[in-house]
Amino acid sequence: MAKRPAVLRIGKRVWRHPSVLALVTAYGREGDPVVVIRERAKEVLTHARSIGWSGPPFDPRILASCLGIKVRTDFVGPERDAYIYPLNATELEIVYDPTRPAGRQNFSICHEVSHTLFPDGYEMVRHRSRARERFDPDRELEYLCDVAAAELLFPEAEFVDDVERCGFGLESVATLRERYQASREAVIRRMVQLDRGRSAAVFLEERLKPSETAALRQLTLIGEPIQPTPKLRIAYAIPSPAFTVFLPEHKSIPDDSCAYRAVEGAGVEKAHEAWNIPSLPKCLVEAMVMPAGDAPNASVRAVALLRLH
Repeated sequence: MAKRPAVLRIGKRVWRHPSVLALVTAYGREGDPVVVIRERAKEVLTHARSIGWSGPPFDPRILASCLGIKVRTDFVGPERDAYIYPLNATELEIVYDPTRPAGRQNFSICHEVSHTLFPDGYEMVRHRSRARERFDPDRELEYLCDVAAAELLFPEAEFVDDVERCGFGLESVATLRERYQASREAVIRRMVQLDRGRSAAVFLEERLKPSETAALRQLTLIGEPIQPTPKLRIAYAIPSPAFTVFLPEHKSIPDDSCAYRAVEGAGVEKAHEAWNIPSLPKCLVEAMVMPAGDAPNASVRAVALLRLH
């Protein structure tokens, strides 16, 4: 048996989670965990197709059944949408919240199925159900399960064909999310991740920058009035493989960006814009509003799709 490394360095990223290290040792000869987990998901797809799983939409409940995993509904609490746990020494069960939107349910079930793709999957699930945050402090495992979930919910061959048919851009999101029974966010992420051009999905939230939040907290304590204005800022970005520009978290976008028009309406807004980010030239920006989060005071959210030519 190959010896498991203590850490794995791929480019600038360091992987430490024991299940991730077990994955690459068993299947990838210390290769990139992202590549390895995608290949494992594709193997599962091939098996499921061979016994009748088809789509789109690709029902993850049927997929779980194909893999011998039980699925049932229940309220799982405000902090998560689904979880997987051992029924006994050999069987696993996924529990998901039926009150969540259908697209969110589907991705969550695929995510939980993805935990079984690791060679120590059963043992990892058993520990994770007892102490999830302690067992996976760096979220490496959860990230890889999201990668695999996208492979399962949006099989590459079908999804690429559908994007070519519908067109690459935010105006196709409604059609694709209906076809795959998935959330807007999941569709946009997958679209960009499979893009051969230079694009990035930039998820935005209306909020203060960290220094303003700290100053507001301090001045509130001493009774000083302060009214900083929240702006649309980068929460996180998903680049295509060919998009190499770094998009910093918390960076505000221009006040005249089409994203501000998008949050006031219901459609897709477009413009050629310069965002004053190093190495980012003027580019085509498409923007649309996104659903707010679950919290009562959730921030305004939008997504901007950047395209470089």
